[in-house]
This record gives sequence, C-alpha cells and structure tokens, in this order.
Amino acid sequence: ISISPDRQKILCENFVTNISRGNVLFNGTELESNIGPRHYKSSDFDPVKINIHKLLSSWSPDSKYILGVGQEDTNPKVYGGAEWTSDHILFRIDTSSFQIERLLSVDSLEGKKGENFISNAKYSPDGNYLLLSKGFGTIISPQLNSELWITDSNGTNPRKLFSGNFDHIVWSDDSSKMLVSDFQGTKVINLNGEQLNSINRNLQYGNFYDGENYVYFTKHTENTSELYRTSILDNIEQIVKKWPSSIRTDRLIFSPDKNYVIYYKYGQLPETKFIIENLNKDESSEFFRSDLADGSYIQILSWR
Repeated sequence: ISISPDRQKILCENFVTNISRGNVLFNGTELESNIGPRHYKSSDFDPVKINIHKLLSSWSPDSKYILGVGQEDTNPKVYGGAEWTSDHILFRIDTSSFQIERLLSVDSLEGKKGENFISNAKYSPDGNYLLLSKGFGTIISPQLNSELWITDSNGTNPRKLFSGNFDHIVWSDDSSKMLVSDFQGTKVINLNGEQLNSINRNLQYGNFYDGENYVYFTKHTENTSELYRTSILDNIEQIVKKWPSSIRTDRLIFSPDKNYVIYYKYGQLPETKFIIENLNKDESSEFFRSDLADGSYIQILSWR
C-alpha cells in the first residue's frame, strides 16, 4: 500500500489468488493530515483496476503518474505458467485518466526479453529522472547481479550507472545523488555513476536515509534499543536516542522534516502504544493506543 504525494489516491496490490495479482488505485476522500486514526469505508473510494502485472510504489512528485512493469499485452501472467515472461516493459499510468503508456523495454537498456526484467523504478524528487534496475534471468529465478540505469522522466536517454548485487535504491532530496545498498553496505553515487563514498550500513531492516547527510539505524542490547546515525560524507557514527528494549525499533517512521519519529511501545498484551518523539529534544508523547484482542494489529505505513 502506498499513498500519493498529494494524499488523494491510494495504491493497493491485491492477491487475487495465491499465484496471480491485481493492482487497484483508489480515488476518494482527502486523507486527514492531523495525527491520529481515521476510519474509511469502501464507499469513500472509487477503485479502478489497472491491468498490468505489477504497479510499483513510485509516484511522480506531482502525483500525476505512477509506474508499473509488465509484458506487451499488459495482461497479468500466472506465476509458473507456460506463458510466463519477465516484466520487461516499463509503463506509466496516468492517475486521472488511468491510461497506460509504454515508456521503454529492456531492449533500450541493452537487454533482451526473456533474459532480463525491469524492477525498482523510482522518480527523482524533482521529477526529472527515473532510476530503474535491470535484472538478469526471470523474476522467479533471478541472478544476483543487476544494473542500475537512469533515464529522463519519460524514459528517454537511458544511461547505465552501476552494476552489482544491490537491493535498495534511494534518491537524495535534491536529486543530485542516490544511495545503492546491498547486504554488505551502501554506496553513494552521483548522476554520472561516480562513487562519492561508501558506508558499512545497508538500507534494510528499517534503516532510514534522511535524504540529506545521514542514514539512521538501530542497535539492540538486552536492555536497550539505541538509535544511531552515520554520515554518508565521513562515516562517523553518533547515538541519537536510547530507549528501553520494549520499544519496537524495526518499524520506525520518520516525519518528512526528519525532526520526529514514530515507534511502537509494547505494554500488557494485546496493548500497543504509538509514540511520537522529537529527535532533537527530550520530548515524546503517546498519540494513539491500540488494544486489539482479536489478534489483528495496526501498522503505520507512511507519514505525509
């Protein structure tokens, strides 16, 4: 699930069966900006099914487009079926008219249908570029190595930036560089593919890049959960916060201005408290408490 930057649309990926997928865009009521829960009914939204294999959680900054990948006929394929081919075409979907536009195929990335696939496409924050991964093999049986490519926002002028076994790509806020992460660490590269620095922290397991100079990560001891940050410029680590071990720090949600963080604090089961804390001061407050005795749970997805 992802929310558009203008908070007017929601993307959901529905698993129709255990082997096929569908993608739905929901238009409807503007989402509340106030902190706290709000309940929505199905009648609040107008769902539209998008008939390509997979929509990516990549909105253009103006919320006009969202990206997706699929095959020529834009029909979802069944995993393991005889007709299965890799997602070798990148599509752009207009979120108002729901028209599907083909941007490029793996042929434009020095690839070949059946041998390569496209994934991880992301708009730059300024909307001028697309980053995308070209994988080798198929989505079901991928090879470890991938290539990172950059194009203009309409899929033209593709250039290869980087090759390696990476699994996370994050833009800087000013669109001048990106962080490319694998299990060993993270490389900082510019728009020409030149490596500016590397850090020994990856972007998995809730680690967070603030879009500027720091990657935040947690360390756990028997009695504490500790929040650290490391500079992408000089690799210096510093502790930011220290919490008791009852804090759930693999689900940290940072505010857009990077001054606040939301985390879970477990009480007596099934109680869960949601805490908002100032990263720059010793200030925190509980803003929501869940007590779901039926075994369900609440998860915070994003902060807009």
